[in-house]
Amino acid sequence: MDKTLNKKLISIIVTVFIVAIVCAIVVIAIVTRKTASVEFLVTPLKAKIEINGQVYSPNEKEMFGPGEYTATISLDGFKSKTVSFTLKDGDKYKIEEYLVGDRDGFSHYEEDYNDLYYLREYYSTHEDDKELGEFITKYDYAKTIRQILPLGDLDNKTGDSYYLSYKEDLKGCTRIYCLSLGASSNDYAALAIERIKANGYNPDDYMIIIDLE
Repeated sequence: MDKTLNKKLISIIVTVFIVAIVCAIVVIAIVTRKTASVEFLVTPLKAKIEINGQVYSPNEKEMFGPGEYTATISLDGFKSKTVSFTLKDGDKYKIEEYLVGDRDGFSHYEEDYNDLYYLREYYSTHEDDKELGEFITKYDYAKTIRQILPLGDLDNKTGDSYYLSYKEDLKGCTRIYCLSLGASSNDYAALAIERIKANGYNPDDYMIIIDLE
């Protein structure tokens, strides 16, 4: 009889143990289930987003479990940003951020069309960002210089001249807006730059490639 009781007792213990393991697995599955999505709308596109030791890239969408998170957005040469957020079951969360240079602010976006595109996308839903708005306004205005180009001048007596124009795919151009300036001398190149100012534009908004003829 003792043997029968022992067998029953062992059977009960084993059953309870198995049920406990199953319950633990179910609880862990519930706690760790990934039911919330996070979309990383971040620029520059080379930035990295780190969350709990895991690194993600801009324009990715990942699934997360409910809980509190902290995301660090960084890129060499840029000021990092930290974003904290809380997710619940079924949440669809977006991290929408941009980085600016440590020293040169928005200058990077004048050199990279793709990053500029996503920066403008960000601004389309964050028009209260005054600093970004000032950059976008300046950028858009700088583009209008093409309406007055080309500009030129010729001194019939000396033969000195300059010719200022806008060209697509200008050789040596590393910025989005580049101007080609052909001039007979440094003095006439300086005259062309003064003419840019006289028309209400800032020469610093462009990469001016000068060819002294």
